[in-house]
Amino acid sequence: MEEDNTDEKIVALTQEKNIIINEEKVTGFKINTDDSENINNISLEKGEVIKLKGTFTPLVLGRRSLSTTLKFKEGTEVKLSTKTEVIQVLLKIEPDLALTQLTNVLLNSEKEVVFFIKNETELDATGIKVEETFLLKDVTLVEEELAETREYIEKGKILTLEEFNKVNTNKLEFNHRYRVTGKLNTDVEGNKEFGILVKFNELKTLEVSDERKNGIKFSKKIDIISIPIKGKITKKLPDKIKLGQSIDVIFSFTNESKEFSATNIQLEVKQEEETI
Repeated sequence: MEEDNTDEKIVALTQEKNIIINEEKVTGFKINTDDSENINNISLEKGEVIKLKGTFTPLVLGRRSLSTTLKFKEGTEVKLSTKTEVIQVLLKIEPDLALTQLTNVLLNSEKEVVFFIKNETELDATGIKVEETFLLKDVTLVEEELAETREYIEKGKILTLEEFNKVNTNKLEFNHRYRVTGKLNTDVEGNKEFGILVKFNELKTLEVSDERKNGIKFSKKIDIISIPIKGKITKKLPDKIKLGQSIDVIFSFTNESKEFSATNIQLEVKQEEETI
């Protein structure tokens, strides 16, 4: 027998011509003949059971139904129908408020940033892996669950990024999130981009043209800046001074930044022979 694989239906037939299973407007159903029972029987004896087992693999989003009808000569046909909603599981990455407002970071500072990887699509995401850009270091993750108080609480232990990615069974359920914490690598001045890329099994079902198929990405550009400190000698040495004479000298340094304070200040004073 042949299979009619039209857009409207798929007709799956067993080896015998007496059983026809017709799933109207549904694709992706495959009969499991090994685990089914009596589906090739022409008659159904007293007390006997026909068990039809198959695998449904949805290929279309939206509300779908799967039904089968048993017809026989001596009575009214029996129809069984089951329904579901087919959804695309997606994760989203959100920065915390401080990261949202972040524009400038100090050179050689230890700036901590926080992201949230959230699941808001009702079904779990599986096989999750996280990659960071070169500008992030010391990344850790911890799972959090949305409690009845509408606040997130920790669930599980904090893992380094390496420990997290070694786990092949990472799963994020609905209303759960990963809190991702890292530090910015700020040893080079300039406009830099950092972020994370999240991959998981359910991305495989996206269209080939969907840019999210290779991972859900969050990135942000920041300026890594140094503090402008202006130095000025407000009272200089005169051109000549008597041996043993005392005279005041004033050096001043002004932090001209309107945003940051300079730290770990050290002042060094030297007297050296001046060569002509």
